[in-house]
Amino acid sequence: MKRRAAGAALLLLACGGRDSPPIYDGALGRLVADLEARVSPIALPSLDKEEAGLLAELIEAYGAGTGRLARGTREEILSHGERGVAALLAFALDPERDLHGRARAVALLGEIPSDAAAEAAARLAEGAGDEVLRAHGARALGAIGRRFVVPRLLFRLQYEKSELVAAHLAWSLARLGNLSGLAGLLVVLDQGATPEAFEVALEIAGSLPDDAPPDRIRSAVDEAHARWLREGAPPGEAPPTDDQLRLGFARWAAHLGDSDLRPVADARFILARAGREGMESLRAALRDPDPFARVRAMDVLGWLGPVARSAVPDLLSLRLDPAHRAEPLLALGRIGDPLAAPALLAALEERDPQLRVAAAHGLAELRDPSTAPALRRALGSPGTLPEVVLYCAQALALLGDFSAVPTLASLADSPVDRSALEQALDLAFAKIREEGFDDAGYADAKGSAEKAAAARRWSPPPGQRAR
Repeated sequence: MKRRAAGAALLLLACGGRDSPPIYDGALGRLVADLEARVSPIALPSLDKEEAGLLAELIEAYGAGTGRLARGTREEILSHGERGVAALLAFALDPERDLHGRARAVALLGEIPSDAAAEAAARLAEGAGDEVLRAHGARALGAIGRRFVVPRLLFRLQYEKSELVAAHLAWSLARLGNLSGLAGLLVVLDQGATPEAFEVALEIAGSLPDDAPPDRIRSAVDEAHARWLREGAPPGEAPPTDDQLRLGFARWAAHLGDSDLRPVADARFILARAGREGMESLRAALRDPDPFARVRAMDVLGWLGPVARSAVPDLLSLRLDPAHRAEPLLALGRIGDPLAAPALLAALEERDPQLRVAAAHGLAELRDPSTAPALRRALGSPGTLPEVVLYCAQALALLGDFSAVPTLASLADSPVDRSALEQALDLAFAKIREEGFDDAGYADAKGSAEKAAAARRWSPPPGQRAR
């Protein structure tokens, strides 16, 4: 144990950790203040009455026109440049206008590459009453290409009920370098997607031919989403990050310490889908004086998984704080960086039962083959808590050492959380099937008791051990 503890201490020093609790310096509040001082608010251009009236007439003619007339009025509207943004927004929001013309006005915003046009389109994507207008607003944002709207699109994605709008939100987010919207698009595709959803999916899939079958399109989107979950960045060259975008994520991170749980839930949703671009704000939140902000930031980092590897040194340091010894262990396991293994193994031998449970849970998430010998020792140690046994056995099963499965089954008669036990058994038998072994009827078992009985009947092939 002394050797492992010394190894963990050296690791902390190598990763920039400390041998005393961290100092909470308000880094998040300072980040927000610094960015706000550098970023100017976006204002829509103002128009005098005469110019506003002229543009309204042109937009109405464009909305109703076809062919040469539509092309001519479109060019005249765009010749006003950014000054046309306010008129287009006012026209789109006017309920007295024809919906088709209003939708064409929103689409025209997508041809004005300015912050003001992005602001106008974002307002429509967020709050327009008609789903057609919201969908056009969302799509215009992908065409305009201003990345500061990404946090706002993610916020809208959380509450959007229309599959049409959700598909265009996913497209624009992908165009802006954030692929988190693909999860919702995959659901739409699986439920019998609209032609619009397949059109969006085909664009996101990239190099596929126009006549690619639906299953191939779906597979390409699935692969893109899986890569996003692993890397938190789009394929190819990463798009530039500006202060406006950084400020958007930092402001949401500042809500992690709120007492009102609605903005906390919104902040978690957005930051868990920000990919690498939310890491600056989350790491700053780990140094916030508010303990709730720190705990919630750790929770989000765990959700991000491998994307959050840059926060491992911060989490290793936080586990030295008596107020935060268990939460960093869980986050470290979920992130899955092998650098966390020594700290988790050292915590597995602590006297504090809560720390041992958190360490075992973290090791089950980590899935590092080098931890298998220590997990086996903990599993066979007399007086080990049932919860520690649960997660150590789960960790071994996920590493391919299925001799731990009967131990999991025996926990059905102990005071462990039934949902946690059932989840551990489900994960173990999923791994068993993945390895090509028979699951002894486990797949047909219903409920914890029946699943435990099926698990007791199962035994690993002779000589089968962890890799």
